[in-house]
Order: sequence, then structure tokens, then C-alpha cells
Amino acid sequence: MSGIPFLSDIKKNPEYGPIGYLSIHPDTLVHWGQFHRQAPDPARERRRFITRYLGFEGVKMVLVLALGDLHIPHRAPDLPAKFKSMLVPGKIQHIICTGNLCIKEVHDYLKTLCPDLHIARGEYDEETRYPETKTLTIGQFKLGLCHGHQVIPWGDLDSLAMLQRQLDVDILVTGHTHQFTAYKHEGGVVINPGSASGAYSSITYDVNPSFVLMDIDGLRVVVYVYELIDGEVKVDKIDFKKTTATHSAH
Repeated sequence: MSGIPFLSDIKKNPEYGPIGYLSIHPDTLVHWGQFHRQAPDPARERRRFITRYLGFEGVKMVLVLALGDLHIPHRAPDLPAKFKSMLVPGKIQHIICTGNLCIKEVHDYLKTLCPDLHIARGEYDEETRYPETKTLTIGQFKLGLCHGHQVIPWGDLDSLAMLQRQLDVDILVTGHTHQFTAYKHEGGVVINPGSASGAYSSITYDVNPSFVLMDIDGLRVVVYVYELIDGEVKVDKIDFKKTTATHSAH
């Protein structure tokens, strides 16, 4: 049994979160009793393992990466190495970015992770073709994207909710404050993924690098928050469910 992760270790280890589930060793199988053994069909048994014990079905997930405010290279040299090791091509279906990539090389890097890339323009972006706001539909959810420096006061929930109503979206994703937040408010969901690089902002120098991964499945979205704290990646989870009558989620 040496070298094979126990369930408790897998559940606590962020590399086995939604973007890391395929890194489970292909020969690992939890026998439907009390011990590990070698799987005769590793790929099939790995999917069963993921579904039964980690709570999501790998083949059906629609994963949306939300990140922004990188400010590379002016305020941060790059994404944290631990984030880059987790964000690999082929696992994410959509990327939405709140802006302030600042240079084309960051845009090109995100494109290597997923070609379906949507970006709102931040005040420091060189690329003038990025829109101020953008809406898109993924599954049953309509998402709105805006950097957030246009919303006064910055980060104010009531002001963001007003923008959410104007865009008529279920989920509004904004940035600018460089601090992760997620709220259910007035029948909607407002998310700020923070700064993926940990860049300082005009509001604070105390910034933990963070990004958000949304797992969209029918009328349900699970928001996973990845945050680098004292050199370790911490993961939290927030669950929202949309009503069928309106765009709202609760």
C-alpha cells in the first residue's frame, strides 16, 4: 500500500481537485471494501473512483477557469509555480479573465491552456480590442465579465449587483480589488477571483495569489477557490443552484 494515496489525503490535497483529478495514478483503485488493489481496467476504475469518492464525474464536467489582475511583469514576474503546475492544457473548457494581463505573452499563455478565452479590458491592458464588458452563456448559466475599475465604489456589492442587473446575468465575474470574494446577493452570484499572480493593488499590498474554477453541471455550479497561503495551495468550495424561473442562483 505504500505510495498509494489514502482517500483522506486525496480529499485534502488540492492537486486532486477538479483540475487535478487525472493526476491520480492510473493503477490506483479503491476496492469497494477496505483496501487498495491494482485495477484490471485502470482508466475505467479511475473514473469510478473519482465519481464515487470525490463527488464529481470527470467525463461530464464543464470547467470554467476565472482569473485576472496578473500585472505581469510590472507587479509580479509570473504566476506562482504551484499554480502553473496545476493549470495544464486539456482540462479546462472555458477561461474568463477579468483583465490586466498587461502583455501579449500572458494572453498567449492562457490560449495554450484553453482556446476558448474571454477577456474584459483592465485599465493597464495594452490590447485595446478587449471589451469593457462581455456576456456569454455556458450551459444553463449566463455569465457577465467586467474588470471592475469602472464600478464605484470599487468592490461595492450593491454597485456590482446593479451591473449584474444591467447585464442580465446569473453570475458576474469582476476583478480590480485583487481580493477573492464570492457573494449570493439579490438573487444573483458575484465573484471576484482575486489576482492570480498575487500582484499588489492600489487598495492593498497584502495579496494572496488566487483563482477560481467553476464546475457547471445543469442548474448547479460549484465554485472552487484556489489560494496560495504561506507557500501552500488552499482550496475552498461554494455551491450555488439556479432557479428555473429567472437568471437567479441561490
